[in-house]
Amino acid sequence: MLLTSKILQKLGRCQLIAQRVVEGLPLTGVHRSRRSGAALEFQQYRSYAPGDDLRQLDWRLFARTDQLAIRVQTPETPFRLGVVLDASASMEYRGQGAPCTKMRYAAILAACMGYLASRQGDEMGLFLYQETKLPSSGLHLFWNDFCDRLDALKPAGKGIPQEALEHCGEFLGRKGVAVWISDFLEGEEHWEKDFRGLQASGCGCLAVQVLDDDEASFPFQAFRRFQDPENIQHRVDVSAERIREEYLQRFREHQELLKRICAAQEVSLLQVTTKEDPASRLAEFL
Repeated sequence: MLLTSKILQKLGRCQLIAQRVVEGLPLTGVHRSRRSGAALEFQQYRSYAPGDDLRQLDWRLFARTDQLAIRVQTPETPFRLGVVLDASASMEYRGQGAPCTKMRYAAILAACMGYLASRQGDEMGLFLYQETKLPSSGLHLFWNDFCDRLDALKPAGKGIPQEALEHCGEFLGRKGVAVWISDFLEGEEHWEKDFRGLQASGCGCLAVQVLDDDEASFPFQAFRRFQDPENIQHRVDVSAERIREEYLQRFREHQELLKRICAAQEVSLLQVTTKEDPASRLAEFL
């Protein structure tokens, strides 16, 4: 199970709010719109979850069935959350002392955002990428479907995000927010164009960088063999102490580049490591 009751409690009253004026959404609710007067339509029932607004409970349904359920109502043109998730081999890394892999941590973060979107009655799209083509899960009306797909992910190969980013932009149009979750350890030559493409669709954009503490601190000692997880033929046998300073300098420069590009493209950036509590970090950021 990706989300525990403790994680749901920490999310509390967090909301996903559009960073830009969203085309076609009514002024009601947490998202702004360029037009008013659109009515809310009943979409579906979903089971009550800790943190839900009790005012949204359908008490008549409870009286008939003894089941606590929330009435999900959406505008005629609903807000959308598009999650683009890196499922490449590098996301499978788990350092010594880390509670989980980067992939598991990223899946938890994505599930947290999916939960918030579901609680608001928003639509969700999940767009996965790795070296081999992965089908996009497209539009999801149910949070459980969203989580099941995340839970079943198997990282493999290189990360090639362009097609997933394009599909996400098409899915969102001017109706939502894109969240790109990755370790962002490669592909820097494409970042500017990739982020510009998402922003051109008229949606808000959030980049979430998930790292392992080992990648940020390089704690290794003595003589070691380092292997590229996305290219098993690429191995290097070196003294860890000898290359530590050079590695850390390059890592800092890489991080600064990501920050500069995100700032220039007006992309919000959340940087986390797998030792940090995902729900607490997300709640602080939101």
